[in-house]
Amino acid sequence: MRLTKSQLKKIIKEECNAFFESLKKTRTHTLVDLYEFSNLVMSGEQQASVTGMDTSAGVKTPIKMTLSLVSEEPVTSIVSSHHVAVGDDMLGQPFSVTQLGDYVFILNY
Repeated sequence: MRLTKSQLKKIIKEECNAFFESLKKTRTHTLVDLYEFSNLVMSGEQQASVTGMDTSAGVKTPIKMTLSLVSEEPVTSIVSSHHVAVGDDMLGQPFSVTQLGDYVFILNY
């Protein structure tokens, strides 16, 4: 069987798409730099676009997300060092970060 360039490109494209879709499904948490949280608090804004790192399957993939500052009761408090690990179950849920006191955040796609 002989492959043409266009067939090979199509096969590679389909395989890459399938690979990235599988990574999205297996993601368990996203790392967001603590600086992004403190920057939102200091700016006085209620919402900011942030870059998180998807660390699924041992691969670090940057993803764009929206971080919001809200006035709701947090579901949980996350302890962090340099990065805040936000689990998939916490996306869209209000949470606080222990280093930032009484501020409550929501992280969404």
